[in-house]
Amino acid sequence: MTPDPFQEFSDRNDQSRQMETMLMAAAAKAARQGATDWTVKIDPEKLDFSMFGHDPQITDFSNQQLFMSNLRQYAAKEFENDAFMDQPAESEKRGKNPVPEKLKMLGFAVKNHADYDGPNNKLTLADGGLEIDLIENSSPEIKPKGLFGNKSSNSLAQKIYDDRRSMVGFVRARFKLNHNVPHMIANPHNGTAKLPTHELVAQKLETEGGADHFHIFASPTYQADVLYIFTPDVLNAMDKNGADFAYKFYDNEVEIYAPDSVLKNGEDLRDLILTAINLTKQINKQAARYRDERATSGAQILGNLAPRGRRMDSNISFWSIAIVAAVALFIMWIVVELTLPLIFRT
Repeated sequence: MTPDPFQEFSDRNDQSRQMETMLMAAAAKAARQGATDWTVKIDPEKLDFSMFGHDPQITDFSNQQLFMSNLRQYAAKEFENDAFMDQPAESEKRGKNPVPEKLKMLGFAVKNHADYDGPNNKLTLADGGLEIDLIENSSPEIKPKGLFGNKSSNSLAQKIYDDRRSMVGFVRARFKLNHNVPHMIANPHNGTAKLPTHELVAQKLETEGGADHFHIFASPTYQADVLYIFTPDVLNAMDKNGADFAYKFYDNEVEIYAPDSVLKNGEDLRDLILTAINLTKQINKQAARYRDERATSGAQILGNLAPRGRRMDSNISFWSIAIVAAVALFIMWIVVELTLPLIFRT
């Protein structure tokens, strides 16, 4: 029997698609796993919080340390000369001291091999794996953007901006997970940190083990998914050191919101860091087998979510829409240019 070349071609095509899907899935898995290497780069038992036990002075830091933390205005010598870099600072040649809390955070960063951006009150640990910053009116997501500033005719865009402004004054910790999870918000029953939930697009859920401490919100069609992810172990990781914190989950990212005392008190900062580490480990363990059954088969292989399970807000800007429209018009122009000569030729 003569082999059917078309069948052979079809079989090879199917094999190629299967191989492509497997490679994409493997690449996505490797990328997600690499995103949370930060959890193994921090040993909570070795973190040094001693700087919070007293009021550090400018003279405790070298000019290089002040320069690297963007507190260079407190260093007297000119930076063209590199000789000063390893020398201790001279207080009589400095300007006034920065806010004491900033010096405590800088001291913590120096002792724990972290990075600290003084003007933005931003602490970065584990090579960028964990970011802790203070949300202020000057923060990038709060500043006016685009042609129309912060006012928008788009009600969703305005709602997003209002949500961000509502968290001004709180400290935010940001980090990534190994796996995508539905967009969820957990607000504490007690505590001042409360994330906007917009119950018209989210539903309050009471979960076993956490009913007395958190209200959890998610898309109405994701109730079972939330119950699957928020096991007692996950809730315990949140409750043990972060019962007063608010939590936002979206895709493979998590944000924790805490009072600004985190930047002033070593124990509060320790609680926030421990919560981030333990929560990451517990959710990675629980979500390893999670699949969004509403997503397409290809999306499920890659561990992606259906659109309804992703972020309840959107960061689509005027320029994003303009770029998409321009690309669409360019494609239409090419199609017209190619087809018109054929039409007139016939």
